[in-house]
Amino acid sequence: LMFLIDEQNIGQSYNRYSYFSVDMNVTENTLLDKFIQSGFECVDPATVRQNLQQDQALAALQGNTKMAAAIAKRLGAEVVITGKAIAKVATGLNLGGMKSCQANITARVIKADVATIIATSSAHAAYPHIDEVTGGTEAIKKAAKKLGDDLIAKITQKWKDEFYRATTVKVVVQNVKSFNELNDFKNTLKYLIRGVKDIYSRNVTGSTAELDVKITGNASQLARELEKKNLDKFDVRIIGMSMNKITVQISEKTDL
Repeated sequence: LMFLIDEQNIGQSYNRYSYFSVDMNVTENTLLDKFIQSGFECVDPATVRQNLQQDQALAALQGNTKMAAAIAKRLGAEVVITGKAIAKVATGLNLGGMKSCQANITARVIKADVATIIATSSAHAAYPHIDEVTGGTEAIKKAAKKLGDDLIAKITQKWKDEFYRATTVKVVVQNVKSFNELNDFKNTLKYLIRGVKDIYSRNVTGSTAELDVKITGNASQLARELEKKNLDKFDVRIIGMSMNKITVQISEKTDL
């Protein structure tokens, strides 16, 4: 999991390149701590910045889901959280010399391999302080903790739901010799692989076919089944896998 969060604290003028001026901002640091405590493996935000091209990062920060997903895939993250954090001083409040510092954070959770949004969240927090910059920082931390709790709950629930109900796993099949062979392979999966509900052909180009496999479980379970099962006349070699996509190479057994 990785973070791409733009942040503007009180006293900072907006600059589209400010994201690159620090190794890790307050929001990312707070979320990183939250997610690690909950058992998630996270990419260090400093490492993310070191491996980003500015134009791609700016596109992702401005809401380009496909670009955010592409960056995450390149850095080995299955999920990327993008968003924006802004802190301001609330006017018209009499706090005896203290300033009411307000923070708002919005975020989206994107699956890297299929570039789809699986969760969204927003959080607000206030923090009174005599120094507005310090107050803004504390307000951002407070809002980020709320946001982290909500996102962790939503992501965890999403993964549980995917585990227990039929989900779609994209299977890219290489070395397909003919349509008949592809149909035989589809039927083999249907009848011999546990949890497969249905299979749809989405694209066939040359010797490569793309299948959508409806399965109770997830891509990891399907990959394990493909590796350990005797698939009748087919040998299957897994050559790539992500959270919702498996790439396999098939060949017909010669000793039948």
